Amino acid sequence: MAEHRDYERSDVSIRAAVWSAVILSVVIVVVGGALWLLRLQFESEPDPFPQRPPLVRQGQIQPPLQENPQVDLVELRAHFHEILTTAVWLDEDRTAARVPIDDAMEMLAERGWPEGAP
Repeated sequence: MAEHRDYERSDVSIRAAVWSAVILSVVIVVVGGALWLLRLQFESEPDPFPQRPPLVRQGQIQPPLQENPQVDLVELRAHFHEILTTAVWLDEDRTAARVPIDDAMEMLAERGWPEGAP
């Protein structure tokens, strides 16, 4: 037996469709007007950043890119390795020093945390 197919008995309400379109149009016009007024307000205010960065003053829009990032990374790691493995006096009076990290961990294990340290 063939299946009986019926049609939708009620149509879309024309009144609801028109009101939806009107409300959507009003919202679009109000939001567009508010954005236009906001743009006018921002354009009328003085520049909040009168001191431009040097690259912008020179006419460059983008900062210069690294020519060889792999070499830069190797140099950066070598610099950090030197900082972590060498002992250096940090001031002329020799009251503060940078100690190699391995030695610092050994001293901390032997002596423990100093009193009042966070």
